[in-house]
Amino acid sequence: MKHIETEIIATNIKDVEVINNSKANRIELIENIELGGLTPTQELIALTSEIANTPFNVMLRPHANSFIYNQNDEFIILKQLDYIRDHSKASGIVFGSLTDKNLINLKQLELIIKHKGNLTLTFHRAIDESIDVVSSYRELINYSDINLVLTSGSKNTAIQGISNIIKMLEIEPSQYCKVLCGAGINQNNIIDFVKQSKATRIHIGSAVRNNGLVDKNLLNNMLLMLYDHIYV
Repeated sequence: MKHIETEIIATNIKDVEVINNSKANRIELIENIELGGLTPTQELIALTSEIANTPFNVMLRPHANSFIYNQNDEFIILKQLDYIRDHSKASGIVFGSLTDKNLINLKQLELIIKHKGNLTLTFHRAIDESIDVVSSYRELINYSDINLVLTSGSKNTAIQGISNIIKMLEIEPSQYCKVLCGAGINQNNIIDFVKQSKATRIHIGSAVRNNGLVDKNLLNNMLLMLYDHIYV
């Protein structure tokens, strides 16, 4: 049986409380889920630090205009990072940026790595808007400081992008920079997706939400489906 690692999006304290009482492995703490996730407020980060018994990573994304960040954006990002690193109990950050040619912005990536301290780093779905998601992944695996790469295989959903995800998983190194699959994974397709892709790390968002909140029953049922299934 495969070990499946799961990450669940939380956008408020009620979400955190529900995920705390589940078998999920990790929380991704964000705000504005409808925009793909932005940096949460310091208040939410602080409250999560107080109550979370599940490791949590914090989104580091100042706006939803694009994944291209100017100097002012960089300043804001570093201020946000300083707070997360020095004043929270977060395990890691979630960050990604591109150049105006839709290549991985290595300069900004290296700046974040320099300032993140002991926080883990997930490179998020900015990779899906790069020119070539598989080539971009090959570039990212050169950085031992990157722990996860969240991707839908450059498509709107991981189901649609499964062929690229399979290619990424085939070149995945054994010790770091793991592929985390997300977008459009739900109760109806998760088992087939895992079987076909052989993915072992799943990111779950809207599929377990109801009326803007993580639903305990939806979450537990989905995790039960995933953890209790034997894969070949």
